[in-house]
Amino acid sequence: MWKPTDEQRRFGAEYWKALQANHAFDLSTVVYLDFEGDVAVSVFMPGSKLSKIESVPPARDPRFTLIQRRPGEKRLTVSDLARLEAAMGSPHGRVSEIVTFAPPGTDKLPSSELHRARAVFGARVFPKTHEIDLHAPLTKARGGAGLGRSFADRPECILRDKKMKSKRPSLCLEALERAFGLQRQLPVRGHTYIDSAGVQGQMEILTRERLVFAGKANAAQEREFHAYCHWDVWSMHQILLRARACAWAS
Repeated sequence: MWKPTDEQRRFGAEYWKALQANHAFDLSTVVYLDFEGDVAVSVFMPGSKLSKIESVPPARDPRFTLIQRRPGEKRLTVSDLARLEAAMGSPHGRVSEIVTFAPPGTDKLPSSELHRARAVFGARVFPKTHEIDLHAPLTKARGGAGLGRSFADRPECILRDKKMKSKRPSLCLEALERAFGLQRQLPVRGHTYIDSAGVQGQMEILTRERLVFAGKANAAQEREFHAYCHWDVWSMHQILLRARACAWAS
């Protein structure tokens, strides 16, 4: 059972308030979505059975689905839409809200996971869906609350992205996880992230996906690949559970 510090509780309550101010939502109805490039998409659908806060992701989670490109394809295509809809429990694109973590992107890499879904599966997919972006409250861009700096400089939360020229701590999903007491093991931490102790993550996710897809990964590599994809969506659910608990306790 997570026991937040006063600092964590304050941040969690502010974070939940900022998300709800933008768009009020119910945790029992949301679906969590995360793309790994355009070759795989992770789906987490807790449904009405909201699990208690877990310290470690379960090895086999019926709420989680990983959809990879089909044999012979270089990327996901519209032919995979039926699998996505089945995983989301929403035939014909009828889903009201998806939760994502979408830092500001570029022209080549859109920031919106819903935009990516429509780019891959067709412009008409999920026409009335609202995207709840967990990154949005962390900066003041796009009308956000600018809450990220209240945790990013804490030693236990610091992660620097070696790909970026800036030496400021990253406001990535893995840093936000740490703000809520969730910490990945090195095999499922992104390889570009370096913590305050100088330790670097080990997962090169797109390289690993290619190994798994080609059947060249060993059993440990395949387990780590699935664990990483699971973490990306499972942790978003845990973040919201913990943020809501902080708001209720404040």
